[in-house]
Amino acid sequence: MAENFFAAVELGGTKCIAGIGDGITIVDEVTIPTRSPEETVGTLINFINQSKRTFGGIRGLGIASFGPIDLNLHSADFGCIQNSPKKHWEGFNLQQAFSVMDCPTAIDTDVNAACLAEAYIGAGRDSKNVVYTTIGTGIGVGIVADGVVFSGKTHPEIGHISVHQEAYCDPFEGLCPYHRNCLEGLASGPAILARWGQSLSDLPVEHPAHVLEAGYLAQLVKMLTLSFSPDKIILGGGVMMTPGLIELVRLKTLEALNGYISDLLTLDEMLSLIKAPELGNKSGLLGAMIKIKNIVLGEDFNVSATRPVDA
Repeated sequence: MAENFFAAVELGGTKCIAGIGDGITIVDEVTIPTRSPEETVGTLINFINQSKRTFGGIRGLGIASFGPIDLNLHSADFGCIQNSPKKHWEGFNLQQAFSVMDCPTAIDTDVNAACLAEAYIGAGRDSKNVVYTTIGTGIGVGIVADGVVFSGKTHPEIGHISVHQEAYCDPFEGLCPYHRNCLEGLASGPAILARWGQSLSDLPVEHPAHVLEAGYLAQLVKMLTLSFSPDKIILGGGVMMTPGLIELVRLKTLEALNGYISDLLTLDEMLSLIKAPELGNKSGLLGAMIKIKNIVLGEDFNVSATRPVDA
């Protein structure tokens, strides 16, 4: 059985997931709170080792992590968490921590992994160019172009772009410790909670928070549309589970583009562009699994960073 199974972990701001599967189906998984890096990784490794005994082993491990993370294969800090708002994780090296698994390992960001899964088996499976955005504890963006996860010198940090803020209707100074009122500082789940004392889904539908949040996310979608011209923009994460929010984002994006893109002139066309994820909260885990599976089976499509077990 082991020849068919791979392990994956997804490290998030509030919770972490580990699973065993074949890249399409997860046969065993666990979800734990994100605590200290040592405790969190130790618990995930213990689960994978127990699952290995049940399923006869694994062929590789895929890791999908919150960022920023060093994905430069030639860097001495490859796999190391960098200037994260999660201060107790700064400097922690995931590559080294998971090396005890003694198997091929691939590392990428959580949003890159989620984008990969949605592009291959989810809401973007019939499209060449797919963007995945998660709006939750933080805001991150992954991009798949022609089946390849985009990366430059490092991975994109689009959640930290500047957005237009009308101070008279939103005087909130922003939560980001680096940029204050960037997109993540204004529109993430913690920013919503800090501003109004409740999550967006708990606020009444007539509350101005819904329109304000949709407006900020529409600025993001506009930028992504004009910059990358994707076939699909998938909006995931906990904030996007708010009833009616994705419909409001489509409307606000239509207003923001103001007729500039010839095939995005109606709400029906916006419905085709802006999609909800089909894989739910499994996209990051499945993406990490798909990545290591393709690498081990010799079908590496240049998805960011990987390093063999003996590197």
